[in-house]
Amino acid sequence: MKEIITAGMTRSNGRGGSGVVEDKYLNVTRLFEEKLGISMRVQVDRERRLATIQMERLK
Repeated sequence: MKEIITAGMTRSNGRGGSGVVEDKYLNVTRLFEEKLGISMRVQVDRERRLATIQMERLK
């Protein structure tokens, strides 16, 4: 899993101006909690190149 750090960043538009960088990725954890009532945790083992996702229904 790759971390995305764009908060507060700007990008030049090539015409002397700049604009805020848009993060086009969904926050899947928040989506699952708010819309489906499911808690989601992700553990990453970089050595084995393995991501484990654990999901539980919120009470």
